[in-house]
Amino acid sequence: MFSYLSIESYTQMQTFAKETITELLDFIRPGVSERQIAARAKEILESKGIHEFWYYGVAALVLVGERTPLSLSGRDYKPAETIVGQNDLVTIDLSPLRHGYWGDYARSIFVEDGHTKLKPEQPALVDGFNMEAQLHTHFLDTAKPDMSAHDIWEIMNALIELHGFENLDFKGNLGHSIEKDIKLRRYIEKGNHTPLGDLGLFTFEPHIRKKGQPYGFKHENIHFFKGSQLCPL
Repeated sequence: MFSYLSIESYTQMQTFAKETITELLDFIRPGVSERQIAARAKEILESKGIHEFWYYGVAALVLVGERTPLSLSGRDYKPAETIVGQNDLVTIDLSPLRHGYWGDYARSIFVEDGHTKLKPEQPALVDGFNMEAQLHTHFLDTAKPDMSAHDIWEIMNALIELHGFENLDFKGNLGHSIEKDIKLRRYIEKGNHTPLGDLGLFTFEPHIRKKGQPYGFKHENIHFFKGSQLCPL
């Protein structure tokens, strides 16, 4: 369980992750491979003093193009030689660890006419981007400390379905608690009636796809409650 005194340490880890995504925007371009992006992400994190990675040693779980709907455990992930196209989608999930503090941060990166950006303009990509934004806004507005992980999962999963998307997570969850031991994670999933306020720090990370479409979208933040107000790091 986290203490409020440790928030600064977790925030610093998230800051390193955010900076890494920003730096990767200059590296990702048509012709670069998934494997190269994953290696570069690790290099950037190491340059910030991060040499451990809590998700089974995976610094960056990177997926490109038609691989973006894949939901994989870090135990099974191997970056592929898939090449970024002129118009494409790249998802990156970072797992830095230092002094026992986790960062956990994922973003979808869009390549349009060879230009890399965090906000798309092409309709095939805009729908997923907007759905992620809507889900995160609704999560912040809806989640309360006494609400169970099961209840918020039902609400958010229903919203995903309502808009013609599907939850791609291989376990069906939408997030997890931040722990010191990876085996102790508790999930935002069906059947978990733990109050959200008891999770301490936790992620919200819908991995979604518009039904019938080729791309899977990710967007992840860590959250905690300050009183009854849900706050992202």
